[in-house]
Amino acid sequence: MTIMKLQATALQQAIGVLQAGALAIALLMPAAVWAQEVVPGQAVTTVQPASTIAQAMKQLKKTMFAAANSDTVADMSAQVQLLLQQAQQAQTFVYRGNPAERETYVEGIEKLAAALEDVSKLLATGDMAAAKQALADIHKIKLQYHRKLEV
Repeated sequence: MTIMKLQATALQQAIGVLQAGALAIALLMPAAVWAQEVVPGQAVTTVQPASTIAQAMKQLKKTMFAAANSDTVADMSAQVQLLLQQAQQAQTFVYRGNPAERETYVEGIEKLAAALEDVSKLLATGDMAAAKQALADIHKIKLQYHRKLEV
């Protein structure tokens, strides 16, 4: 589906929203972020607004901070489990960049999830110091992928 068709589809959706009386929503979400690609026999893929990904990243940041400042293995384990859930949610988003950027985004989130699994395993053994170090090392992954995506 071409960009023009995506924008036309988004415009039609915006008109439908306006006709339904939801002017505020239509004005808050530009048509360019409502792209949908329909492929026969496959599910509809919705490109999420960048702010949705941004919100997910902010949640990850807050939870990382809480995990790093945990005083007990139980508390840190709970925070890491929440981080894993947030990373899984972030994997469902489609990055708005070009295909290479989308691939980079997915790769970064997958690395994050794998690193969090490692932290979880360390916590399961009760080694909180090693888990905190592994959690701190995740910051390097963040920097690497934020540089790649220029965000």
